[in-house]
Amino acid sequence: MYGDCGLDISRIIQAASHVAAVDQQSFATVKQLEECLLTGTMTEAAQSYPEVDIARLTVQLPMFRSSYEYSSVEEAVSALQSVVIFRRNGKEWRSATQCVF
Repeated sequence: MYGDCGLDISRIIQAASHVAAVDQQSFATVKQLEECLLTGTMTEAAQSYPEVDIARLTVQLPMFRSSYEYSSVEEAVSALQSVVIFRRNGKEWRSATQCVF
């Protein structure tokens, strides 16, 4: 025990180490997903999401990458946003904020 606080320092250190390890793994996963987007190739990280249709993404990633010039995730997001069209009642909008549902 540490002083009068009733804290078990070793438990706190173990918990912090576990959180750091999880955060490092999460960071590594995010970096792999970014690399997937920036290169247009699949990585193991992208395949670990069951809600993603891997067969389609395997085709769509290189198509998207070859269709737009970007060198950062932010630029890729902007490119994607520029092509998204919202349709409602026969009208089209390029931005969800313009679309009235």
